[in-house]
Amino acid sequence: IDASAGIEPNFAWSWSRRIAKADGDGQETREFHHKLLSPLQAAELHDTGALSDPVFVTAYDITPDEHVEVTGIFAGVVDSGISKTVNLPNDATVDQVKAIYRRCYEMGAKGITIYRDGSRSFQPIETTKKPEKAEQPEEKQPLSSRVKERPGLVVFGKTIKETTPWGSIYVTLNFDGNDPFEVFATIGKSGSELKAMTEALSRAISIGLRSGGKLEDFIATLKGLSGKEYWLFEFDDKHVARSIPDAIAVLLERLIGKDIGTKGVSAGVECPECGAPMEMISGCEYCFSCGYSPCK
Repeated sequence: IDASAGIEPNFAWSWSRRIAKADGDGQETREFHHKLLSPLQAAELHDTGALSDPVFVTAYDITPDEHVEVTGIFAGVVDSGISKTVNLPNDATVDQVKAIYRRCYEMGAKGITIYRDGSRSFQPIETTKKPEKAEQPEEKQPLSSRVKERPGLVVFGKTIKETTPWGSIYVTLNFDGNDPFEVFATIGKSGSELKAMTEALSRAISIGLRSGGKLEDFIATLKGLSGKEYWLFEFDDKHVARSIPDAIAVLLERLIGKDIGTKGVSAGVECPECGAPMEMISGCEYCFSCGYSPCK
């Protein structure tokens, strides 16, 4: 019947209700206590969020002392405990809370509940809609704005050679102590587009390493990229090279002695069975949609 069986006043005549969902999102609706209102009063509530008629008193219109007084009156004639909440504004102080508990104790009440508006990060019902906070971008650890210089004229490194359809590719990895420091990669004839692109890629990796980047991240990003030509590595005739960037990544893996894996790079081709994009997994194309793989 929408009538309270207790001694609590109505929380509000108009409020925002939020319902939390399992995925963490929430749904918000605007509610009105329409059964006690005339159409004119409902319109006033909709426009202003409050009623000018002093007869309609809500929990926040009653002072904390009046809340406590009601509790004390009923405590004198009721043997069981009384459920009563003292609603406080958001700016309520610790001293005000202390005074309420002390007053209830002096009046003989068995207990009292205090709720300060906005004291919880999520409250199901609010009388006013709070302004949404601008979402702060996630603070990321930036790479060093200053590129480290080479440690000296003489550095130590490793070089590996591999045969490709366009000739031999040489990949050199230099170290500053035990840390990978720079990469050199070259293939083809001087002045060719392929040679320029390969050297540009190695220079970009070097700048990244000297700015605080990790070699493993570069390897995982490049490994698995697919081009038009496939070929077998000389050091492992079961491992397919799918492009120059993929070959550079695999050769860098051999130089540091680690199997980095990929970041689920798209193979750039469609599955012949279902047409879905295929992914590179452990050096082989795989379709997550239907399970097809040419390596099976």
